[in-house]
Order: sequence, then C-alpha cells, then structure tokens
Amino acid sequence: MMYNMGGTNVNTLSPQGYNPKIKWETTTTWNAGLDFGFISDRITGTVEGYWRETTDLLNSVAVPMGSNFTNYLIQNIGTLVNKGIEVSLNVIPVETKDWHWSVGGNVTFQNTEITKLTAGNSANYKGVETGSKLGGTDGYSALHRVGFAPNVFFLYEQLYDSNGNPVQNGLVDRNGDGEISPSDRYVTGYSPTPWMYFGLNTRLAYKNWDFSVNAHGSVGNYAINNIRKGYSSSNSDDASKGYINNLSSKFLLSGWTNPSNDYQQYSDMWIEDASFLKIDDINLGYTFRLKRFAESIRVAASVQNVCIWTKYTGLDPELYSTANINDGVDNNIVPRPRLYTVRLNINF
Repeated sequence: MMYNMGGTNVNTLSPQGYNPKIKWETTTTWNAGLDFGFISDRITGTVEGYWRETTDLLNSVAVPMGSNFTNYLIQNIGTLVNKGIEVSLNVIPVETKDWHWSVGGNVTFQNTEITKLTAGNSANYKGVETGSKLGGTDGYSALHRVGFAPNVFFLYEQLYDSNGNPVQNGLVDRNGDGEISPSDRYVTGYSPTPWMYFGLNTRLAYKNWDFSVNAHGSVGNYAINNIRKGYSSSNSDDASKGYINNLSSKFLLSGWTNPSNDYQQYSDMWIEDASFLKIDDINLGYTFRLKRFAESIRVAASVQNVCIWTKYTGLDPELYSTANINDGVDNNIVPRPRLYTVRLNINF
C-alpha cells in the first residue's frame, strides 16, 4: 500500500494475518493383526486391520470480522481418516528334493475420507481447490472435500446425443439458469485413490534352475486423460499440419473436434477407469555350483515392465506423482521403458 505525502507516494507498512497457534499435524493409528501358519508353514500369512486419523491439517478458513488482520487465516483444522484391511498369503504347493514352487500375494482394501475442513457446517463448504489446471482459465481439476477421498474430480457433466456420442462443446446446465458457468461444476465422486491395492508373485525352481514372476495392480482409481483431451482432434487439417502424426490413434476421438472453450476442457468425459494389473518383471536363472575358485556362478536374464491389462486408453494408468502427490491428471507422453537385462553373479 502507498500513501501520498506532500505529493510523493510513500510505501507504508500494514499488519498481516497471523496465527501463533500453528503446529504440526497429528496422526493416531490403531492396528490389530493375526499371523498364521499351517502344514509346517507351507501356508503362511497375515491379516491386519488398521484405522488411521490425521488431525490438525492446515487449511485457509474464514475468521470473524475484527478478530485478525485478514478475512482468511491458515489454521490447524482439517481431519483425514484412512481405514482398511491388509491380507497377505504365501503357499508352497510343491516342495521336493528337486522341485520348489511358491505362490504369494497381498491385497489391501482401503477407504480414505476427508472428515473435516472447517469449524462450521462442512456441507455448505465447497472445499479446497487442488489438482492441475487442464487448460483455459477455469481453475483446478479437483477438490479436497468433506465426505470424499482427496483430489476428487470437480468437473462439468458432458452432454451426449441420442446415440451416446458426446456433443461438441455440450455441457449439462446443472443449476438450470440457462447458461454454462463455473457454478455448473459438480463433485464427480471419482478420484485417483483406489479402494484396493494388490501384489502377486510366484517362484519355480528345479535343481539349479529358477524362474520367478512379480506383478501388482489396483482397482477403483480413476484418471483424467489430459493427453487424449488435448489431441482429440479428427480434423484433417490438423493432421496435415503434423499436430497428431506422431501420436497413437488410441488418443483420437472419432467425430470429435478439438475443444474450443475453457469450460469444455473440464468435461467429465475425459475421466477414465485406471484400474490395472501389471507384470513387473520375469526372471530366469541358472546357478553353477563350483568347488574351485568360486562357490557358485549364477547366470540370469530378466525383463522389466513386461505388460499391462487395463481399460485405460492412455500410455500407462499408473501415473507419475508430482511432489509425491498424484492428482490423477495424465500429462504423460513418454512411456515407461521395457528393460531386458542379462546378469552374471560370482559368489566367492
């Protein structure tokens, strides 16, 4: 702020909002588990239930007029609850002198929910804008909102014709005021947070040979395919200019032209089910048992990032995180590489 004194504008100092009670968040966790083993530990596993509450999360909330030097103040006021069940199981179906076969897996069923963001009635509170800007000037892609998982998508509802095809620049006027505006955005209920994680592994050995496979996946996580949105033009002029020549055809939407306004960028038609099962690696090896100069020599070959099963039309439903936060927006045009490796290990 500047103040005119004697014809000269002078910078002035003014107090800012301040909260002396800011502190670290607090997490309380309760766990109950059971370990078991049967048939001389040919079958082993664990079952664990957990409940975790994180309180004192920071949020900018309105303060009573005259109580501080600002209308909004950062306070320790948010609460997040995460609860679920984790199960792991390992089975050895075959165990003989020459053969060994083991199969293992783990699965986690979880529910993550924001339970508090303000001191008042959370039902009337829009939430905290978060996520990515999808283009244009219509804000962020998601909200932290009470009653939902973090980063729940906050978008416009797409309008479809009688054949189920998306209408060009057609969005639903949810509040019925005769026009499309930011007030027509709604909480979709979809977020990048899955309700189930799982992992699988198996190992087969015959004498000096060994073979193993590892996989993992998730169910219930969703993504905004921002690449598909940005390169959804079927206009031949665009193609002739080379805009889409180097992109996979699975990014293109038949009969759809490139979105032409800010609101269309935030259509819920770009949300896709990103559940997946991925084979992480396959390994094959042979161990030579020696008596001289070395105890053993192992020769092995492996392949990583083998294949994936998913309904997602992007390159990879397992999205990269930014600053350890996965906002569910896919801007990735570079696929994860598939690696082939040959190894030689000498054990002295």
